Amino acid sequence: MKFTVREISDKDITVDFPDGTWAVVPAVKGVLSKSELCEWVLEFNPPQVSWEQMPFHAGDEIVFDGPTNKPADEPYVEPKMGYKEMRKSLYPDLNKQMDAAYWARQGDTKQQEEIDAAILEIKTTIPKGLKPMTRAELSEFLLK
Repeated sequence: MKFTVREISDKDITVDFPDGTWAVVPAVKGVLSKSELCEWVLEFNPPQVSWEQMPFHAGDEIVFDGPTNKPADEPYVEPKMGYKEMRKSLYPDLNKQMDAAYWARQGDTKQQEEIDAAILEIKTTIPKGLKPMTRAELSEFLLK
C-alpha cells in the first residue's frame, strides 16, 4: 500500500492514499521504526466497501452495543524487536548522519565523530544476538 505524507504536526500526521481517501493519524508514544509507522498509518485506511454494501444511509442514527469481532478479554501483546530493530530505533536520524558526512567531506569532522561515537555506543549496548525484547523492556534495559 502507498500513501503520501501531506502534513506532520507534533500531534498527528495527515496522509493521502491513492484511492482518494485520506487519514489524520494520531502520534503514538515511543519511537517507531519506518515499518511500524507504516503499519500504524495503514490501520487508518481499511479496505473500502462499495456504497451498495454500506449498511447505513445518510441521516441514520446508529446505536451499537452488540459484540465486536475483537475479543474483549484478549490483551494487547506488544511485539518483540530483534537486535537490528532495536539498533535502528536508536541510531541517529539519517538526515543528521548525511549532514555529518557532508561536513566531514568538507573537512569538518566534528559532527561525524559525534555520530560515529553514538553509533558505536548503540552497537556496544545492543550487541548482535541480544535476546528480542519489547519497547518497554528495551527502555528498562537501557536505563540500567
